[in-house]
Amino acid sequence: MNLFIQRIEEVNQGWIEVIPFNENLIFLKGEKGEYDFLFKNQRDEEFKHQIYEPYLKRADVPKFDDEYHFKRWFYFEFKGNRQQQSHQAETEYYFSGGKACDYPGTEELLKRSLYIDYAKTLVDLGSSIELPKFQKIRLENGKCLMVSDLIPIEDFQEFLISNPLYLEGRADVFEQEGLLDNLESVNADEDTSLPVSLTWYDVMAFISWFNRKNKVESRLLTYDEFIEVSPFSEKIDDDSGLSFYSPPLNRTFNGETSFIGQPNEEFEYNCLSFYDENGDKIFGHPPYMKEKSFQKIQLKFEDVKYLEKHELRFIDSKNFGEWLNNKTCVCCKTLTGFYNYIAKPTPVLDSTGKYKGRKTGFRLCYELKD
Repeated sequence: MNLFIQRIEEVNQGWIEVIPFNENLIFLKGEKGEYDFLFKNQRDEEFKHQIYEPYLKRADVPKFDDEYHFKRWFYFEFKGNRQQQSHQAETEYYFSGGKACDYPGTEELLKRSLYIDYAKTLVDLGSSIELPKFQKIRLENGKCLMVSDLIPIEDFQEFLISNPLYLEGRADVFEQEGLLDNLESVNADEDTSLPVSLTWYDVMAFISWFNRKNKVESRLLTYDEFIEVSPFSEKIDDDSGLSFYSPPLNRTFNGETSFIGQPNEEFEYNCLSFYDENGDKIFGHPPYMKEKSFQKIQLKFEDVKYLEKHELRFIDSKNFGEWLNNKTCVCCKTLTGFYNYIAKPTPVLDSTGKYKGRKTGFRLCYELKD
């Protein structure tokens, strides 16, 4: 090391003098009159405020999604070495037993490693308001959640009526850039009390509107919360690799409720069907076609079966999923993502699941203050 320092000091190239101008600016002087300057906390890139464009404006993102808040805090307020902190967070993850298959992403690791300092900037999102049509559920960790049923099509229609500008902006993204699923084709059911199927971006906009309207800070369930409040479990069958729910449970079909008494009883069916532009039913998944043509095909519910727990209804089908917190979703019956992995990988956020012959709905929850 001493030899290295000696050799560096003998070199007469590069910046030979540092000239402080004030506490935020210094100049670097070279041997032949070259100069440069550095600002304190200077960044390679400008901070991007609209992190979800072109899909969402920042005003349409609910508070529980703190990605923007963390990015802003880490960019402007974190005082340490950012590259070193990123490296340290990754090192801690793997040394603590983390696996590559469960890797949550660099930003999530940073958030975990800096949580003590970062958490000081967060606000309490709990509420003392008990909204109707929400069920009060006490979790094993002592937290009290207010949980809704699946949000129906009619509620989303009310949102669209109240937010015509959102619908116009969404149409521009769909037409000009070919992004986002066509919502009309996946919510064409005559019975508007059935669950709505949305992209993740649409869900965020709806929640933001719902929270302003009801003066609460609702959010999506986490994966662990979903496991606890739903009638499904993580028990894995050794042969199929799929998880099963645990009785006793009630199954509701065509308005009749029956008791399921056998452990791991399975009834396979497809609660969805495709229909072409003429209204004719398509048996199975449609053949490959251009995206524009596929978006015109309707995907409707058919003979929906429900399971009940905590007076909440859950669709008993591996062809229906629910959006969860942290940009994940889960197929209800199998407790997996779209590709039969556990629900933690990030799915396609601009899709309703239609391309896989599935619908993705959501339910709301918020923490009730004791």
